Parts: sequence; C-alpha cells; structure tokens
Amino acid sequence: MSLNAIRRHAETDPSVLSITRGIEREALRVHANGHLAMSPHPVGLGSPLTHRYVTTDYSEALPELITPPIADDYGQLFGFLGDLHTWVAEHLASEWLWNSSMPCFLEGDESIPIANYGTSNPGQMKRIYRVGLGYRYGRTMQTIAGVHYNMSFSDAFWRLRMADVWNRQGPKQARSQGYMGLIRNFLRHQWLLVYLFGASPALCESFLRGRQSRLKRLDDGTRYGEWATSLRMSDLGYVNNAQTALSIGYDSLEQYIAGLEHAIRTPEPLYERIGVKVNGEYRQLNANLLQIENEFYSSIRPKRVGAAGERPAKALARSGVEYVEVRAIDVNPFSPWGISLEQAMWLDCFLVYCAVKESAPLTCRETGEYKENLRRVVGAGRSPHLSLWFENREVPFAQLAENVFQDLLVVAEMMDALAPAAGKSGSYVDVVGAWRDGIYDERKTLSAKVLDEIRREGGFSTVASGWSRRAHEQMMLRSMHRDRRALFVEETERSREQQRVLEADDSQSFEDYLAAYFA
Repeated sequence: MSLNAIRRHAETDPSVLSITRGIEREALRVHANGHLAMSPHPVGLGSPLTHRYVTTDYSEALPELITPPIADDYGQLFGFLGDLHTWVAEHLASEWLWNSSMPCFLEGDESIPIANYGTSNPGQMKRIYRVGLGYRYGRTMQTIAGVHYNMSFSDAFWRLRMADVWNRQGPKQARSQGYMGLIRNFLRHQWLLVYLFGASPALCESFLRGRQSRLKRLDDGTRYGEWATSLRMSDLGYVNNAQTALSIGYDSLEQYIAGLEHAIRTPEPLYERIGVKVNGEYRQLNANLLQIENEFYSSIRPKRVGAAGERPAKALARSGVEYVEVRAIDVNPFSPWGISLEQAMWLDCFLVYCAVKESAPLTCRETGEYKENLRRVVGAGRSPHLSLWFENREVPFAQLAENVFQDLLVVAEMMDALAPAAGKSGSYVDVVGAWRDGIYDERKTLSAKVLDEIRREGGFSTVASGWSRRAHEQMMLRSMHRDRRALFVEETERSREQQRVLEADDSQSFEDYLAAYFA
C-alpha cells in the first residue's frame, strides 16, 4: 500500500491517520548540590507499585512519569505531561528532577538505593529483579535516564495498510505484522533519530568509577566525546555483553516471542555463579540470560497492555501487538519535560514513514549494517567525515540522511493536509525542515548544543544542575489544571489502597508465585 493510496483514503476517512501517543519520562531525584537523593519515594506521590502515572524505575531515586495514551491531541498530551511534572515537583521538598540522561555525581554502586515496592509478591518480584540487575551490570548503569515514546495507529490505518492480511487472517495478525514491519524499518534508520535527538555527549567523571574509556577530559569532573551524540546509547550506557548470544528476531511476532521465551529459560554460566538465593536472600529472579523480558535492551519494542501478573510475551502471544515503544530517546535538557513538542511531531512523521515503507525481513547483512551505523552515529555522529553502510558499501552520512528526509517531507505534507492532530506547534513540514538543517550543520543537533553549553559554562555537573534548577522553576510556575490535580489526588489514594489490598491478600508463598509467573 503506497503513501498516495493512504492519502487518498484519508481524504474521505480522517481516522486512517488517527494516532494515539503516550510518553514515559525517567529522571533522577537530586539535591541542589547535584548529588543523588537518598530519601525514599515521596509518600505524597502514592504507591510506585500501583500508581498509574508515577512509579519508579531501577532506583528509589529514579521516578518515572507516565502519561495515559492520548489520541490526536498534542495539547492534551503535553498538558498532562506538564501537569504531572508539576505534581511531582510539588512533592520533592528540597529536591529536583535531574534534567539529563547521564546521571549526577555518584559515590559508587552502594550509594544507589534500589527501588522498594512493599511486601506483596508482585512488589518483591519487582525489587528482586532490580537487585539482579545490580549484580549483573552494576547499579551505576541503571541510573541512566531516558524518554520512551509510545505510539499506535488506528484500526482503519491497518485495515488499509495490511488489507490482504486483514481480510485473510484477521485484525490481530494484520496489526502485528504491520507493527513488526514498522520496527524493522525503525531499526534500519534509527541512526537518524539518534543523530538528531542524542543529547548525552558528556558525563560526570564519577560515572566511570575508574573504568578506562576513550573519552576526552574537559575538566576534573567531565569526560566527553568530541563528536559523540549519545553516550547513553554507547558501550558505556545500556549494554549487556551476554545478550550478544541472544537470537531475538523481528521478522515476525512469533519469532520475536520465541526468542524472548528462549532467553528467559536459558541459563547463563556467569549469572549462575552469582547465585539465585544465597543465605536465604534472593540475588536475582533466576540465572538465565534474561530474568524477565524487560531485561532485553532494545531501542524499540512491540508492546501490549497485559492482564495483572501476565508476562509481556504471553500478552503479545494472546492478542498481538497493540503499540510500539520507542526507547532510543535521550532526555532533552532544553525541555523541562525531557522531550519537546517538535520532537514528538518529528517522531510521528518518522514512525508513519517506517509503517508505510515496504519492510522485507532483515537479512544478516542489513542487521550488521544497522548495528554498525548506530554504533558510528552514537560515538562520532557529528564528525564531518562520517560515512554509513548501505547495501554493502559506505555512503556519506549526509547523502543517506537526505534520502530519508526527502521521504519524511512527503509524509509531513500528507500529515499537514490530513492528520487530525490538535495542539501542534506549526506545521509538520516546518518541523521536519527545521530538523533537516541538522544534517548540514551539526551545531543544530541537540548533542552539539549540549556540548557547547558544557564547554562554556563550567563542566557537566554545573551545567546539568542549571538545567535541572530551571526546569524545576518552570514546573513550579505552572498553573495545574484543576481537574487534573483532582485526578492525581484520587489516583494517589487509589494506588495506596491497591497496595494495601495486594499485601493483605497474599496467600501464596513467593516461590509459588514466581513459579506460576514463569509457567
């Protein structure tokens, strides 16, 4: 199905281009001096185990702010995200949210508190999983923060885009095959997203803890990559060497699920040496390549909201893909919410492009090329001499990027004419055109702007503290929507009550609960 065909249908049925979006934003809690907060998750924010909008990621000091899925309205999406930040900021006392992907000053692994979710079986499982991550990779790596962008298309879109599959095999297969095709195209072209949105070219010296690196020293407290875009996405960030042995493919949902199932049931000798339960204390959920599916570090995931206690792979197998979660986005320090409206608009054009473009199964050559291209852009994306791989040959970066942008501009024109989104900031064409300028002037990328400010203003910690303070001030100046404040108060009480119910109703031993979960 061509872009022109989708455009023709969208002229008479706007729901074809109806898009539902959601944002998840992680941020460390820090003191004004730029050091990690040791305080527990604020009581006024409710239970991180059961709260729909405010939870914690790895650390007790790493809250995660989650919007609900919102269709066709950027104003509602960013209004909710802004109010959620204000709600959290009001409960932080003398703390701020750290407005950078790479963490604040750290005093070693033991100084990083693991998140606590109470005594229920689900709460214990979440904590032990995080204990296991600490044993496997160290706690420091888990303090890196990012932004996840969740996006789904309407059934009208998939009924049109995947008409043959829809008619022969039904909606579940059509949606799943369509989303997996989107994911393959995303992987082929994710280097462009990281080039534009990478915002972590430098880090605090304390993050390295004496480890060797090729980064340059700016001052006693700052290391940086001269042409780097995203150290968060580099081998200093979310890496898992044991996962190189995984065989998780994207040519079909069934292949993807089978790869995950194999990984969560395949022992890894290194993790076996750590032990699972030692002297009566759990060190990890199991000694397999992955404790659970979420341990698979991927830049994009097929997702479905599961039932209570249902594993992600089982939910996907039951009902197919519901949406995609883009995970390759650094915190944008120039936005108090970690992501700007213009980024969201560009992402939508990019994801529509990935969904509409034909997407054959990934060959071994293509897989090698997209991984190498991502590695190059992460480490030296702004280098004037950068080349990337395409069809078994090296091509200048700007040439490949321009080819993609020409297609994105066509998508943007269609979106401006037909996409029913409210609350936009200008046109899609203007937004795509503005980001296109970064191809030819690396100074317009987020990473270049970040590094320039760090060089001018006195190092990573000083500048990141300034970003965080200014973001906090903006949050506190917001006038929160009255109905939304009431919603957050209600959700906070509901989350506390739900945790009390879970803890009171536990009749199963944790061992039995764990066995049933993995059955």
